[in-house]
Amino acid sequence: ADLGKTAIDILSRGFGFGLVKLDVKTKSCSGVELSTTSPSNTDTGEVIGTLESKYKWCECEYGLTFIEKWNIDNTLGTETAIEDQTCQCLRLTFDMTFAPNTCGNFACDVDFHFAGPTIHASIMGQTLENQFIRKYVKVLTPVILAWTSGANSTCFGIAAKISWDLPASVAAKVNNSSLIGVGYAQTLRPGVKLTLSALAEL
Repeated sequence: ADLGKTAIDILSRGFGFGLVKLDVKTKSCSGVELSTTSPSNTDTGEVIGTLESKYKWCECEYGLTFIEKWNIDNTLGTETAIEDQTCQCLRLTFDMTFAPNTCGNFACDVDFHFAGPTIHASIMGQTLENQFIRKYVKVLTPVILAWTSGANSTCFGIAAKISWDLPASVAAKVNNSSLIGVGYAQTLRPGVKLTLSALAEL
């Protein structure tokens, strides 16, 4: 699911520990965005591939966005988003996933986007999650808190991403398992990006 995608992207993108990853993105003449991701674990050799299509219905008065996903473990996902309709800065997201082995899941997500912080809340299954993002001039700082009722476990993570005018950025993150990660990303040319990252356990 793409609930809290902004926070999740900052905490995951740019940190490729033990992975070899290939991302390919393109856009068709009709406005459909296509992307595929194929990370490979260097320790286990496991490959996880996903294919995503995104279409924004600009002609619709409701500001609809449709996203469809498929991955190699045969899980299908569909997301429908409505923006700035009930009130300004409000985004409603309906997310559904289906796997033949586990049947389907449904989730509802609400996001408020203001000039300052972004507050995100979502509930899915037995996991309750809250996310908060504070955006400065060129600094993004997401915080993720998650609690699972069945396992009675709590997860916590915080990160910071700093960008400059140059096509480069530095990111760092830490979680409740005392894992600290740092990453550096440099755009070599349009469509080609080099990422270096490291992970340490305290």
